[in-house]
Amino acid sequence: MIATIIYIYLAFIAISVVSLATYDLNKSQNLHQQSVSFDADLTMVKKSLLALSTVYEETVDDSTIRYPALPAGINQDGYHRLPAVMMKPLNPLKKPYVYCPFAARSDLPMTEIISDGPGPGYEAGREVLMKNGKSMDYITSTGVNTLNGAVIMAYIISPNPPFQGSIRCSDVTYSDSLQQFVVAGGRVETITALEIEAVNLTTKPSE
Repeated sequence: MIATIIYIYLAFIAISVVSLATYDLNKSQNLHQQSVSFDADLTMVKKSLLALSTVYEETVDDSTIRYPALPAGINQDGYHRLPAVMMKPLNPLKKPYVYCPFAARSDLPMTEIISDGPGPGYEAGREVLMKNGKSMDYITSTGVNTLNGAVIMAYIISPNPPFQGSIRCSDVTYSDSLQQFVVAGGRVETITALEIEAVNLTTKPSE
């Protein structure tokens, strides 16, 4: 009788261990799938913004300079969101992306405020430029645009589930150990000036 009870007890322990291992495996697989989904959506948002990007020219003292520019977004709920024309403003968990556009110059009037969550935000200049025959508002001037030796034209932040930490533009930092930009409350994708220029090689400036 005692032996039977021991066998039943051992069988129960074995079933519990297997069930726990299966649960951990399923949880790991779900987290991996969720991570892949988040990364894929973030990459798609980046490509969409690059498709909307443009370059424009300024001539000063007989010298012509080409400048890259990204479309302006929308200040909403204390943060700067993706442009209204974007088809997918929410990440896989239905959280709105945070969009932090910068500019390659700081010598133009900056009359706009890019909302940055709790805090004053940052100043930017906005100008109407042409892209494929259509006019759109672009960010053409900001005071902060260079980090880690590369001209960063935008951060795109996808809030993590569950939300913890900050998703402010000003809290994005560069991690030397990870070799990428990070923020406590989400995932970060960047757009550089070189990437904008690359997708606009065959585009006439401001047209």
